[in-house]
Amino acid sequence: MRVRKSLSVERLACDAGLSAPRRFLVDWERVEAALGTRLPADYKEYVHWFGPDDFDEYLIICVPGVENSTTELAARLARERNGARLLTQIVPKMRARIPLFPEPGGWLPWGFTTGGDGLYWVTSGDDPDRWTIAGRPGRGTDFGYFWVFHPVLACVHLGCRRNALHFGG
Repeated sequence: MRVRKSLSVERLACDAGLSAPRRFLVDWERVEAALGTRLPADYKEYVHWFGPDDFDEYLIICVPGVENSTTELAARLARERNGARLLTQIVPKMRARIPLFPEPGGWLPWGFTTGGDGLYWVTSGDDPDRWTIAGRPGRGTDFGYFWVFHPVLACVHLGCRRNALHFGG
């Protein structure tokens, strides 16, 4: 499934009740240098519009530079790496379910739900605007793959309806 470009972050913001961007400022050059990769343009636009917050107290999108280590982008990646490392220490035969960034094609977490589901970019290819996104359920073994990052896509696949979007605050 491909997201149509007409589904813009600005449109999502309008549907969520924002009349103007919150203008959350991020030093993207510093963030991308620290991560070791560029990030998708529509993700950066999303952060500019929404900043740190959630949709309907359910969908949380990680944002660079926030104090909450659960929702800070680089801290979330570090947390996932640490969890994978601990799992292999506890159960030596167990290997990580998914490769994490910076492994080639590694998954880079960008969001999660309060139900424990994880949302990731699959970082294959040089163009972050064409990365596949994937979802990992908090329980179970099924994985979902989608084609490009877009908050609207995440909402659609997580059961949000356009007229039922509520932006927490």
